[in-house]
Amino acid sequence: MLFRNLLLAAILLFAGSCALLKPAPVQNTLQNARPAVTHILYGNRSCSAFHIGDGEFITAAHCFGKDLGYTMKEIRMIDYREFNYFPVVKAYDFEKDLVLLSVYGFKGPALHLWDGNIPYGMELVVLGYPGYYDVNFLWEHGYVKDIVEFDGIEMILSEESSYAGESGGPVISTVDGRVIGMVDAGMELIEWLRIPMHSHISLSLFVSATEIRAFLTR
Repeated sequence: MLFRNLLLAAILLFAGSCALLKPAPVQNTLQNARPAVTHILYGNRSCSAFHIGDGEFITAAHCFGKDLGYTMKEIRMIDYREFNYFPVVKAYDFEKDLVLLSVYGFKGPALHLWDGNIPYGMELVVLGYPGYYDVNFLWEHGYVKDIVEFDGIEMILSEESSYAGESGGPVISTVDGRVIGMVDAGMELIEWLRIPMHSHISLSLFVSATEIRAFLTR
């Protein structure tokens, strides 16, 4: 009887701890995060960005080509209400593919960065304005497959869960809605087999929140 009670208590304790780590419904994550995600237009380029507070936004450096550090064209930013803003570049890092934009007087909601190690298998959503969806707001769903380093930069590897136009957009954990990375690139692995067939794997690469924090604090 005592053993059975102890076993029952252990099961309840385990179930309670699992409930604390259970991801929130994806729709909750989307509803809370969408107002902080914006659409970036620069010349004929279309990307995404996200607000981190005090009118500052993170996006991808490759969205601006080689213009960073030189005379730039006008940057246009559109939020979920279709309001237009014209941010300025505050800082950038080509190696990390990160840009910090600033919009004076912006008062919208902000997203918070993940702090600490990112667990393998974490459920995530990518938010942005992909070209395949007529650059309208959309989200993709995936999981953290691996944490890797490319040229000394910590990156998150996921299955195909981002597309052109979502570069610079946030990668958000469904556990608590914090940003674990920024959409950076996609890659395709094609392996030809001996018979007339091939295996085809599409992957997404995200700059990790660790790299974003280091960029912001340097």
